[in-house]
Amino acid sequence: MKRQRLINKASSPADWPIEKRRLLAWVGITAIMTILLVFWFYSLRLSFISKQKNQEQPLLDINQIRQDLDAGLEEVNKGSELLEKIATTTDSSTTPEARLLQEQNRLQLDKLRQKLEKLPNQSTD
Repeated sequence: MKRQRLINKASSPADWPIEKRRLLAWVGITAIMTILLVFWFYSLRLSFISKQKNQEQPLLDINQIRQDLDAGLEEVNKGSELLEKIATTTDSSTTPEARLLQEQNRLQLDKLRQKLEKLPNQSTD
């Protein structure tokens, strides 16, 4: 009977002496804070490791930029060569008859412009 009463008395934390309750609270809080501190250090370590990996690969890779610029310049050069080829082929593809016709048209346009300049400015009011 006495043993039963001691078991019941010992199992209720409210019946424990105040020193024992404070000790239990201190141990519990310390354990929880230690666990949090360990996980915080672990997370901090992982973040430093990831930063080191990122620093190994710089944001501006000069070689990659140089290769991209070279490729762009090659495309521009190819495009300008193509334009020059097109310009030379259009000039050489015109026949002498077409050139003569173009020249006659230019002369007629010049004559018409001269006639328009000679006409007095008349305003219709």
